[in-house]
Amino acid sequence: MRIGLDLSSLRQPHSGVAVYAGQLARALMAGTTAEEALLAFDGLGARPLARVLAEGWADGTGAGGPPGVAERLLGTAIRAAKAIGPLMPVARAARAASFVAAQHRFDLFHGLTTLPPGPAWRPILPLLYDLSTLRHPDTHPAARVRAFDRALPRIAAAPLLNTISEFSRREIIALLGVAPERIVVTRPGVDPFYRAADSTPDAAALAALDVAPGRFL
Repeated sequence: MRIGLDLSSLRQPHSGVAVYAGQLARALMAGTTAEEALLAFDGLGARPLARVLAEGWADGTGAGGPPGVAERLLGTAIRAAKAIGPLMPVARAARAASFVAAQHRFDLFHGLTTLPPGPAWRPILPLLYDLSTLRHPDTHPAARVRAFDRALPRIAAAPLLNTISEFSRREIIALLGVAPERIVVTRPGVDPFYRAADSTPDAAALAALDVAPGRFL
């Protein structure tokens, strides 16, 4: 089975979704011996995940990388369109066309930004981080709330839904009416840069921050 991962969020300055998607992709890559089974959709096309991670652009701000000339031109056009409000539909259409052209390369698509940017004829596993657009629509841009509302039928029709916490799982059951057995929870892990719980904190470093051992989280 060839699995496509939506890593298009890594093309932007990294936020929570991009960090989660990037770390999940690296963990999956480290845990498989079939490198050709994992493909990354980076907003421009689908390429082997191992190659995308080796290029290094996914580790920075997502501003670019060394794809081919045609991909670079398309990426530049998409970024320019997104920077100019009225051209946003053009950017979305270009990304959707890229997805449609790429999806013949995989058998299953893991929507790490919930849904793919274009029509899909492959099975989709949407990842819902939360339902804040329903619970707190005033905290989101109106366009995002409308887009999420339009996407709800496609989300509800997926064979399974993925989320990151038991809280969000309960929200999906309560607000979307999805059967509990159709929801899979994949909890975020802990980034390796965090200090192990059983290690001894550096006293000087803690003193410089005006905190004491055992008195901070």
